[in-house]
Amino acid sequence: MDTRFNSLSRDADEPHKLVNALNGIFSEVTVRAARPAWFTKLQWSANRKFDENNAFLRKLAHEVISHRRANPSQKKDLLNALVNGKDPATGSETTGNLLAFLLYYLMANPKVYATLREEIDRVVGGDPLAPEHLNKLSYTKACLREALRLQPTVPVLAVKPVDVDGPIVLGHKWELDGPQTILILLHHLHRDASVWGENAEDFNPERMLDKNFAKLPPNAWKPFGNGQRSCIGNEFAFQEATIAVALLFQKFDFSFADPEYKLTIKQAASIKPANLFIHAKLRPGVDALSTTQGVVHEDTIGKPAPATDNVFSGVNDLKPIIVYYGSNMGTSMELANNLAKSAIQRGFQCTAAALDEATGSLRPGVLSVFISSSYDGQPTSNGAKFIDWISALSPNSLTGVEFVVFGCGNREWRDTFQRIPNLIFALLEKHGAKSIAAKGSADAAEGDVLAQFVTWQASDFWPCVANLHGITPGTTDEALRVAVVHQKPTFQPIQTGVSAIVKKVYQLTDDEVRPKYHLELELPERHNYEVGGYLEILPRNPLELVKRALTALGLKEDDVLELESSASTPLPTGVPLLAKDLLSHHLDLNQPATVKQLELLRDCCEVAEDKQALDSILEEGNRTNVLTRRPSLLQILEAVKIGNLPMPPPTTQTQTLLYFILAIIIAVKMYFDLVCLAAPRSIPSSV
Repeated sequence: MDTRFNSLSRDADEPHKLVNALNGIFSEVTVRAARPAWFTKLQWSANRKFDENNAFLRKLAHEVISHRRANPSQKKDLLNALVNGKDPATGSETTGNLLAFLLYYLMANPKVYATLREEIDRVVGGDPLAPEHLNKLSYTKACLREALRLQPTVPVLAVKPVDVDGPIVLGHKWELDGPQTILILLHHLHRDASVWGENAEDFNPERMLDKNFAKLPPNAWKPFGNGQRSCIGNEFAFQEATIAVALLFQKFDFSFADPEYKLTIKQAASIKPANLFIHAKLRPGVDALSTTQGVVHEDTIGKPAPATDNVFSGVNDLKPIIVYYGSNMGTSMELANNLAKSAIQRGFQCTAAALDEATGSLRPGVLSVFISSSYDGQPTSNGAKFIDWISALSPNSLTGVEFVVFGCGNREWRDTFQRIPNLIFALLEKHGAKSIAAKGSADAAEGDVLAQFVTWQASDFWPCVANLHGITPGTTDEALRVAVVHQKPTFQPIQTGVSAIVKKVYQLTDDEVRPKYHLELELPERHNYEVGGYLEILPRNPLELVKRALTALGLKEDDVLELESSASTPLPTGVPLLAKDLLSHHLDLNQPATVKQLELLRDCCEVAEDKQALDSILEEGNRTNVLTRRPSLLQILEAVKIGNLPMPPPTTQTQTLLYFILAIIIAVKMYFDLVCLAAPRSIPSSV
């Protein structure tokens, strides 16, 4: 809504004034419903505060709406729906609390949980959710109705007789002295045994299926209020909840964080479960890349991308790939998602799943990739079941299974370094499975784990996958090809950026491995940033450093290059661009060289003294584990004589070039990729 309340960065004792105003209003409304109107008029202080809170909310709402109308946008957000649309909406708090109660009842009733998930799998499957799916989710809607029956998020209705002058009797039982206020407790109304049966306390969605729901007596189910004061957004809220449940259970499995949890209620503006914590994990075959997909209408979204122009294009019967990750802190999971995305872009059917999902699931005809870490020599929390299962298998029980293993670790823990990845590799081979490639590994002590992983993909994994499909080694495409072309450059780097001043930086989390930070920037005058806008930080190498790189690579500033990639890359491909722009805006020229890059350059050295110098750098890095002590590739190219590096296949469009593999960082997203920088054969050496 173009408005930020900084609820995450504020101290817990100092919420935004909006929160205080809402809490004050709801509290006052609650107590007003329980006292006579004449007594409320005497509460001068409370009434004044109530009016102030209402005035603040109205003023804030007017400012938000006026700002959007004065600055229209095409955002598909709730504010545009309210300003431009005609459908009523309801509050998000009651809907969120409904979902919390529903999750509790589903986890507490495994059979109901399984039935709901089966319906969503049958109706929606792996496709994006579409409007036509909603009417077919009858059991899902029944579960929501039943959760609202047992735990209506607004549990009390206040009514009073109208057009009466004297005492009346309700239901031949209760005598009222005129128009008195009556509180209806929905908790009891919704558990009336005469309507709901002797099992009224049980969570039983079958009673809420459409046919049974239509037979209920009038006023037996009132979770959205009563009469003219009933919720005007009830249809919106119910549809919103149905969509949320379908999307959540399509992607995730849920379980109690505390298996012994007993439902207790917390009441504020509405009621919700108190201290309910759950575990959510991706379902088998669902990768993290798909979890951001919502309700979409494009037929292509959510389906594998078509094969790109690479060595696998045109190959029939590509073997499906499943990437299993053992991960506590998220590193191995990110690597698995990286590989899955790369495989899909090459035309493979590929999914990522937790390591435990491989238990009992390994089979011939599917390439199984295992990416795992160790924690004190023990398997990850999502991999212990798999380790127990594979350890107990009999010999040759995995015959015909093909696999690859990549391990993450830190050699500073020498006794347990790579223990679990090594164990997985050994047990798979012991039970008859066949590895199609040597085990890969990444060492966090070297830094740049993702760079090491992508290097392994290009140098080991994809060539071996090509072999598996009968493609001759050496004909696989490079991750990126660069050619000097005789064309006018058409790609222009972004020139509209402005300089900003960093005003404040502090750490938000205690996570030592993956900390999150709060960053505040001061923009120049006449440049505004609105909440929900996109802020891109563009790094740029100093001009002097760029000139050094051009010299080392034998290029000139006005040389025009064209990049071609067989995989997805944030680099500009397919368009001519100046060498100076590529080196200035797209490559981190100060990135320290990795061990594998140093080993490659050492093996290609033409001078014995240079080779010894690189050996010394490798030895020092191995001994100290200090990444920053290693020189960058640019520094090495300026200092040593290099020859006999891997050559690209000669074509009529490209010159004979040497390829230097660089690890790059793109903008501030910390995405790593492999780049093959082209240079003429003659490379100047320096002292």
